Amino acid sequence: MHGSLVGHGFDAADATREIHAALASPYFHGAARLRNRLRKREWILSVYGELNRTRAASGVIERRERLSRDAFFEQYYFQNRPVIITGACDFWPARSRWDWDYLRERCGDCEVEVQFGRETDANYEINQLGVIAVST
Repeated sequence: MHGSLVGHGFDAADATREIHAALASPYFHGAARLRNRLRKREWILSVYGELNRTRAASGVIERRERLSRDAFFEQYYFQNRPVIITGACDFWPARSRWDWDYLRERCGDCEVEVQFGRETDANYEINQLGVIAVST
């Protein structure tokens, strides 16, 4: 750096003073910390990308029955691994209580938005023409 400044016509003492001032600047230290964080983030993202490519190659997603919260976080979420959790909602009262008669009694006069064709348009939310109301 010093040689480059001097080579471009700066006085050697001025170049030294400017380099020391820049290195002492809190802005320089803040930028260095930010650079390190961004490098770490890029590294982490590259690791996750490699993990996803490895998993995608196998095409197998595990199924776990009533996976506990702690097991989910430790074995799947924190490791960025997909999982299909089954049986987690079996005990919900809605599973036995909600049927067409129940919903018609409680919500029969409500307007319901119906969306279809989402998979045909990557910009579905932007390009949708409107809401289709369905009532019973």
